Amino acid sequence: MSTPRYHILLELDFSGVTYRISDATFEVPNVDLNNTLSFESGFDDVTMQQAMAFLSAAPEALTVAVQCVLPVDVAAQYALGWQLARSPARLSVWLEGTDYSQRLQLIDGIVTGPSWRFLGDPVSFSIELPESTRATEYPPVSQQVNSDTIGELSVLTLSLDELNVTYPTVFGSPGKTGDTTWVPATQGVWYIHQGEGFGAGLRNFLRLILAGHHVTGGWVTLCGDLDLNPNGHRFRVANTYDLLGQPVAVVYESATLWTTPSAGGNTRSDMMDGDWYMLNNSGTDTNPENNYFYGLNAQLTPNPADLTPNLDPTLYQPITIVPAYATPSNPTTTPTTSSVFASWREYTDSTYTGDGIVGLSPMAGDVITYMLERAGLKIDYARMASATAALKSYRFDCVVDNPVKPLEWLETNILPFLPASVAQSNDGWYAVVWRRDATAADATSALDVSVDPMIRLVGNVNFDSDVINRVSIQYQYDVQHSTYTATSWRGGIPKNHPSEPLYGVATGPTTYDPGDDAYSVISQAVFGVQTRAYTAACIYDAATAGRVLSDRIRAFSQPRMSATYTVPRSYGLELGQVVTLTDPQLSLYARVALVEQIEIDSTGLDGIRLLFIADPLRDTVGA
Repeated sequence: MSTPRYHILLELDFSGVTYRISDATFEVPNVDLNNTLSFESGFDDVTMQQAMAFLSAAPEALTVAVQCVLPVDVAAQYALGWQLARSPARLSVWLEGTDYSQRLQLIDGIVTGPSWRFLGDPVSFSIELPESTRATEYPPVSQQVNSDTIGELSVLTLSLDELNVTYPTVFGSPGKTGDTTWVPATQGVWYIHQGEGFGAGLRNFLRLILAGHHVTGGWVTLCGDLDLNPNGHRFRVANTYDLLGQPVAVVYESATLWTTPSAGGNTRSDMMDGDWYMLNNSGTDTNPENNYFYGLNAQLTPNPADLTPNLDPTLYQPITIVPAYATPSNPTTTPTTSSVFASWREYTDSTYTGDGIVGLSPMAGDVITYMLERAGLKIDYARMASATAALKSYRFDCVVDNPVKPLEWLETNILPFLPASVAQSNDGWYAVVWRRDATAADATSALDVSVDPMIRLVGNVNFDSDVINRVSIQYQYDVQHSTYTATSWRGGIPKNHPSEPLYGVATGPTTYDPGDDAYSVISQAVFGVQTRAYTAACIYDAATAGRVLSDRIRAFSQPRMSATYTVPRSYGLELGQVVTLTDPQLSLYARVALVEQIEIDSTGLDGIRLLFIADPLRDTVGA
C-alpha cells in the first residue's frame, strides 16, 4: 500500500470561475458541501516560506511565487476586460485520504505581478496579502476637532492651528515616572478655547480633550507651555462623548463656575485640585492654587508654589481673545494658542493611589493587539493570548496623537524594545515571542538526527557576528521640552562617566545595572566592549527599561549560529518554537534552538532554519 502524498492546492478566482490547480489531477472530498472538488494538473511544485529575522521589528512579507498552466486563455479573458492582477488566490497543503477541511492553509491573498504568453504556456505570478495591511491610518479622521465633532459655535473659539487636531490615544500612564514624580507626556487638544470676555464669568468655556476614548483615572496633572508652573496642578477628568457619539476624556470648566453648588454650580470634586470655585462669595480667594486655569489665561494672585510667585499676571499664559457671544456672523478674531501638557497620574486625594493605569492597557501584548485591530487586520487571538501572557512584564505608557499606520507604528515604537516579532499566517496576525532565555526544559520538540534519519542538515551552518555587550536606553520622554529625562546603562560604565561607581545607582537620572552582568562580562573579555544606545519615547517604567537592556545583552552578547534542517511535517513546528537539536557531527547535544524559518512544499519534509542563541552559562559540549 502506497504512502499518502502531500499536494499543494491552488484555488484562483478569475473571470468569474474558480480554477483549482495542483501537481496532479484528483478529487478532494468536501464533507461540508457533501461533494468533491476537482483539481487539475498544472504545476510541478510550489514552495511556501514563513520566516522571521531574530528580534526584527518588521515582519518579512508573506508572498509565494507560482508558475502554472491554467485551463483558460488568460490573454483572451484580459481582452474581454478580466484582470488576473489582484484576483483572489489561495494556497494550501492537502494530504491524500483527508477531507478538504483538514488541509493546511498557507495564504489567502491576491495575485500580483502576473505575466503570460500563449494558451498552454505557464503563467507566472505571486500571491501576496493585500497591501491594505499598511494603508489604514489610526486615529481615523473622525477623531479630529472640527464642526462635526464639537459643533460650529465651539469651532469659532479656536484658532486655525487648533482645528483638525487629532484626539490622542493614551495607553497606561504616560508621564508618570514615580509615585510622586512626573514629566509632561501628552498634549491636550482644545475643543473650546473661549478665554476672557464671554458670558457672565471671566474664564468660562475652557475645554480640553485629553483622550479619544474613556479613561479609568479620575485625575490628570496639567502644566502650561510657558513653563511658569513646573509643579503642575491636578484636574478632574470627565468621560463623555463628542457630537458624533465618540467617547472622549475631557477636562472642562463650567459656565456655572461662579455659582455655589446649591445653585447648580460645580461641586468640590469637579474643580481644579479638588477645591471648590475660585473665589468665595465675598470675592476674595481662600486658596492660592485656585487661581490656576488650564487656559491658563492669567494669574489673579501670587501663588507661593510657583517658581515666580509675583509674575506679572498678564504674562502668565497666552490668552484667547474673542468677541463676546461669538456667532457665525461674529467669528473669532485672531486668537493666540496656548498649549497644555498632561501627565497621567491616578489620584484620589493628595496621595497617589492605584495601579498607574488610567488610559488603555499599556501591557505589551494589549498594545500590539489594539493597534493590529486598528489596522483592520485579521488577528490570531489564540496565539496573541499566549504572546500577551509571555510579555506581561513589559509596559508601554505612550500616546498616539497623530494619524499613523498602525503596523509601522508598532515596528518603530514598540517591537524594537521587545523580545518579539509580529508574524502573519492564514489564521491572522500575531506576536511571536523569542525565548532568548529558554532552556531545554522549555523545548516542546526534540530533534535528533541519530533517532530520525529524515532530519538532515541542509548546507552549512552560518553565523551572525554582531555583538552587543554594553547598552544604554534613554526614556521617560518630556514632550513639552522635547527631551529624555532618564537614562539607564547595562554592561558597565562608559568612559565619559569615570566618576560614577562601577555598579549600582548613580546620582541624578542616570542609572547602571545593580550588579555584574555575567553575560556582558564574559562577552567583553572575549570581544571587547561593544556598545549600543537606544531611545524609547514610549517607555516611562524603569523596570521595563531595565528588561530591554537585559534582553539585548542576553540575546547579542555572543555570535549567533543558524542551521537549516529537513524535518518531517508531522513534527508540526511553528515560528518561534523552542526545540532542542542533537547532531553529534556538529557536537550539538540537546542544544536549545528557536525556529526562525519554515519552508513548506509537497514533499512532506519542511525546511526548518534553527537559530541558536549561545548562552555560556547554560550550554555545555557533549562528550
